[in-house]
Amino acid sequence: MAVTSTGLVRISTSTLTLFERQSIRGHVPEPKAAKTLHDSRYGAAIAELRLRKGLKQSQIEGLSERQVRRIEKGEGTTYEALRRLASAHRMDLKSYLRELAINASEPALEKAIA
Repeated sequence: MAVTSTGLVRISTSTLTLFERQSIRGHVPEPKAAKTLHDSRYGAAIAELRLRKGLKQSQIEGLSERQVRRIEKGEGTTYEALRRLASAHRMDLKSYLRELAINASEPALEKAIA
């Protein structure tokens, strides 16, 4: 770390973590915004997968339509709800989560939640 002639502090980026470097450059959203984006992406991925499998919100055994709507809107979920969603899709939880991760990372999904 060094102080410039104008009084600014200069930090060597080699001593910073990747997160810190990205934060300085403005590439990392604030934690709450990042969580909201994450939940929205996964909610949209859950809805997209349900629709692709031809399931209605009411067909998820053990979850009300309201619960499914909230999950798909990105309001978060629980382990038990994910397990029930996976079961309704006739998938084990690990495969279901893998499929969601793939869907949540697709660029087309970003347009759907924007």
